Amino acid sequence: MLSIVLTGQFLNSWRQDSDFSDRMAKKIRKLKLYWNIYKLKKMSESLPHLQTLIAKMQFGLPIRDGESEVQSFLDAKRHFGKDWPYMWSVKNVSDDMVDVDNSEFKCETFSSYAYLDFVRDKEVQEFALATAEEYAPGNHGPRMLGGNTKVLCEFEEALAKFLGKEAVLLASSGYLACMSAIHGIAHKGDLIIADQYSHASLRAGLKLSGAKVRYFKHNNFKHAEDLIQKNKKSARRLFMVIESVYSMDGDLGDLPVARALCDKYDMTLIVDEAHGLGVVGATGRGLEEHYHMPGAADIIVGSLTKSMSSVGGYVAAKKDIIEYFEFHSQGNMFSAPLSVYHAAAALASLRKLEKDPSIVQNLQEMAIYFRNKLNTAEWDPSTPEHLKFSVYGVEEQAIQPIVFKDDPMRVMRIATNLKKAGYLVGPVVAPACPLREPRLRVTTQSSMTKEQIDRFVATLVKVAENTAPVMDFDLIN
Repeated sequence: MLSIVLTGQFLNSWRQDSDFSDRMAKKIRKLKLYWNIYKLKKMSESLPHLQTLIAKMQFGLPIRDGESEVQSFLDAKRHFGKDWPYMWSVKNVSDDMVDVDNSEFKCETFSSYAYLDFVRDKEVQEFALATAEEYAPGNHGPRMLGGNTKVLCEFEEALAKFLGKEAVLLASSGYLACMSAIHGIAHKGDLIIADQYSHASLRAGLKLSGAKVRYFKHNNFKHAEDLIQKNKKSARRLFMVIESVYSMDGDLGDLPVARALCDKYDMTLIVDEAHGLGVVGATGRGLEEHYHMPGAADIIVGSLTKSMSSVGGYVAAKKDIIEYFEFHSQGNMFSAPLSVYHAAAALASLRKLEKDPSIVQNLQEMAIYFRNKLNTAEWDPSTPEHLKFSVYGVEEQAIQPIVFKDDPMRVMRIATNLKKAGYLVGPVVAPACPLREPRLRVTTQSSMTKEQIDRFVATLVKVAENTAPVMDFDLIN
C-alpha cells in the first residue's frame, strides 16, 4: 500500500515538474522573441522597416548588420515570389470578373472603392469620352496660366451645389487637394488639432504648413479639448481636422462634438469627405447630411476616385476661401489641372447620383447585411479564436475592415489565397494601420447582391481556416 502511495506522489510531482518546465521553456522562448524584436527595433529605420525585419525573422531569412530598409523590403518581397499580394496586374476593370495576373485568375473585386459602381457604368464612360474628344489629351499649363476648361468649371459649380457650399476648386488628385488645402490655409504660428487616424494626404499638409500640430486620440474629443487648452495661448489661429469616414476603420467622425469645440474655441473645421461622398447621408452628401448639420464644416476636402469612379480631388468652402486657394493652393498653382476626361466622368457620375439617390440607400442596406453576415460567420468548431477575424467600423458604411490581429504575414497570405479562390481583396499592414491590427479592407458596392456576399463570406472563412499562422501566438498571448 505504501509503495502505491509513493508511486502516486512521484507521478504527481513529475507532472508538476513537467508543467513547470513547459512554462519555463515558453517564457524563455518569449524572452528570446522580445529580445530579437528589441534588437531589430534598434537597427530599423522606420516602423515599416521594423515590420519587414520581423517578417524576415519569421521566414528564417538572413538579416545582415546594418541592412537598409530598401534591402530588407526587397528580401521580404522576393521571398513571396508570385504570391506577393500587391500591385497585381489587372484588366477588364469594368467587367463583373476582373482579369488578374495576365488572365491567370478571374476575380470579383471586394476591395473596390467605386462604392456606387459607376466604374462599370457605360453612360459615364461614353459621356467622358465624348467630352474629351472636344478638347485635347493634355493642357497648356496650370489653370492659373494655361487657361480654364469649361467642363472643369461646370463640374465645380455642380459639386458645390450638391455639397451645399458656395464654391469648389478641383485638383488633379485627392491627395493633392487635401494636402494643398491645409498647407494653403494654415501657417507658422497657427495650431492644428487633428485626429490621429488622419490620412497621409492630410498629414502631408499638416507637416508642410509649418503650424504647430497636435494629434488627439481617435475620435476622443475630450483629449482634443485637453490639447486645445494646453496649446491655444501661443496660437494665432486654431484649426481642427477630422474625416467623414476613416478609410482603414470604417467609422465616422463625430461632427456634432467637433463643431461644438470649434465654436467654443473659434476654430476652423476641415472635414475630409473622401470616403463619405456618395456613401454617408440619405442622399450621399456626407457627414453634414448624416448629422442633419448643413454648413457645419468650414472647409470640405475630398477625392473623386471613390464614389465618383474617376480621378481627382476637390476643396469646397465659401467663395472667398476658394478664390484665395486659386492663388495659394499648391495643387492649383504648381500642378497640371484635372484632365477633361476625368472631370467629365465625375460630372456624369454626380448627375446620376442626384437623379437616383436610391443607389445610396441600396449601398447602405447591403453594407448592413454584409457586416451582419461577417459577424455571424460560421466557423469550424476546431478553429481557435485567435485565428478568427474581428470586424471594425459601423453599420451602413461601405468599408468593412476585417482584422486578423498580430499576424500581418498571415493576412497577406490570406489575400493571396482569396485571389486564387476568385476574389480580389487588398491586405493592409502598418503603417497604414496599427502594427498589431493588420487587416483586409473589404468594401461594399451598391450593385452587390446578398448571394454574392454570402459566397464571399463563406470563402473567406474557409480560406482563413486553411491559412496557417506565421506568428507563434503562444508567445504573444
